[in-house]
Amino acid sequence: MPEKGTEEIRQEITGGLLAPSMHIPSKYFYNREGSRLFKEITGLEEYYLSRTEKAILADNLPVLARSSRFGCVAELGNGDCSKISLLFGSMTAEKLEDINYVPVDISVSAIDGSVKVLQERFRELRIEGVVADFMTQLQLIPVSDHPALFCFFGSTLGNFEPFQRREFFHNLGASMQKGDMLLLGVDMVKDVGITENAYNDRQGVTAAFNKNILNSVNYFLHSDFDTKKFRHLAFYSEKFERIEMHLKALQDMEITSPFFDTPVFIKKGETIHTENSYKFRKEEFSDLSGDAGLALDETWSDRNSWFSVFRFRKK
Repeated sequence: MPEKGTEEIRQEITGGLLAPSMHIPSKYFYNREGSRLFKEITGLEEYYLSRTEKAILADNLPVLARSSRFGCVAELGNGDCSKISLLFGSMTAEKLEDINYVPVDISVSAIDGSVKVLQERFRELRIEGVVADFMTQLQLIPVSDHPALFCFFGSTLGNFEPFQRREFFHNLGASMQKGDMLLLGVDMVKDVGITENAYNDRQGVTAAFNKNILNSVNYFLHSDFDTKKFRHLAFYSEKFERIEMHLKALQDMEITSPFFDTPVFIKKGETIHTENSYKFRKEEFSDLSGDAGLALDETWSDRNSWFSVFRFRKK
């Protein structure tokens, strides 16, 4: 997790815990242990998202790699670098030499892990990691004279509220130059049972991942949350077409922190909202992309239409 801006982070987390409906921003899942657990989640049988997206990318990225030349490849929320490796693995050494790869993530450990793997495998590649919140700090991404490719995989867009999605597209569009591309991977609306199973795996890995966010809170606030006193709760809301993840209190408790004026009281059965994961329909992106000055070039999907990767181009 980032060391800079700690006071702002504390204020953000404290504000969520003191809100009428308690919540913790989902970006704080990804401390070192959270990143490790999420990597494990992506390999679970129930979690179709990662393997489906990778299959789509494996079918289509080689064609993109052969037909395009990029000066910068910026990956927002770089994860475990397995997806971007499908792109670089399809490129010649000559093309790789021209690229500055910029992984952008709030998690230092996520960037460090990716950099180590990619430097060993693609020695021609220049890498310039940026620790930042890509919702508000896109200006930190270095520019290039050649077209840039922005990659936003893993349906991370689904963690944004509708107004945040509009703000993200607006900011990204303003950061892109004519001819730049965006690859956006998103989870689509589908059978509720399939969707809910992906967030309620039998092994309990997602439950551990959800609870681990409290360890991030403890780190920043020096608080005394006990993960064993909460139960993982994940369900699909048909009204909002999203998965909601919560932590449900198993008993009454009092949480203290030197950054609280008074202790935070949590009643048995009360929940802390940790994540929304919206599911999408293709038509939703017309307004978003149009307002950002982006044109939808192509849509890649699996045969079940469970997941899609959209390719946009800056007009």
